[in-house]
Amino acid sequence: MIDFEKIYSSFTDELAGNQKRLEVNTVLGVYYGVSSEGCLRLSFLSSVPTPKLESTKLLKVYQGRESDSVYWTCFDLLQPEAKKVYFAFCATLIDAVKEIKDEAEAISKLKKRYLTWKTMFKKELSQSLSREVVQGLFGELYFLKNYLAKQYSISDCIKSWSGPDSTSKDYSIGNTWYEIKTIGANSMKVRISSLSQLSSSVNGHLVVLKVEKMSPAFTNGESSIEELFKSILNLIDDEAIEGLFLSKLSSFGVDISDESFSTKFDVKDVSLYNVDESFPKIKEEDIKYDEVCEVSYSLVVNSLEKFLEE
Repeated sequence: MIDFEKIYSSFTDELAGNQKRLEVNTVLGVYYGVSSEGCLRLSFLSSVPTPKLESTKLLKVYQGRESDSVYWTCFDLLQPEAKKVYFAFCATLIDAVKEIKDEAEAISKLKKRYLTWKTMFKKELSQSLSREVVQGLFGELYFLKNYLAKQYSISDCIKSWSGPDSTSKDYSIGNTWYEIKTIGANSMKVRISSLSQLSSSVNGHLVVLKVEKMSPAFTNGESSIEELFKSILNLIDDEAIEGLFLSKLSSFGVDISDESFSTKFDVKDVSLYNVDESFPKIKEEDIKYDEVCEVSYSLVVNSLEKFLEE
């Protein structure tokens, strides 16, 4: 994919209100630059009009024509805070149309890819996600990228991710499952929020990530949801899986222009524990009273050493 972060980091004031052509093997003309309003812009030039595309709160779609055979479709970023996601968006738009020689097919692909990404730029939330949710989402994405994707295909990893769904395990894949818990670096316990999180007829894994919140200047690799998002996206080469990943992430309620999306964490430790019948957990049959419901409990991390996996 084209590295738009690098491209835009090197442009000069001469791009203000102007565009430069990108050399892309496609029937459409591709240009990048800055609109007269100062917004980052990616444009596609065609000899026929593109279908009407709706703008969002973070992304303005400008469609116009110069003549009967010159039509523009421009994507302008309205909030600079979302620029890293915008860079990934630009790269995937170009990826959708490259090497296509038929203009109607290229325009159709462009529209479809835009509609896949549209929800990422909606910004419909009235409040930020809690730190607990942000930390938990970071841990799930970190585990997907740095552990799960090394054992399974990225397609299977995305499909197995429960995301915001109601499934009891964060990842159910192959003949096993993984429940991810992300806690503070000095925390001594993990909270199990329901009986079903560690209960199963097959053995699984409790994954405990210890993290420390860092300043925005921290640059130690994939240290934010934003950076992990881009990294995971680079592993995906299937449009349907890309759409599924974006859909699950959007359903979390993530606002890509909010500071929580770029909150930095330093991963201090990642430990996997084998959860079998001997693992200390409360099961449904342990509850002797019908009046008791919604049971949660905590585990002392240091007491789980005999279940630790290498």
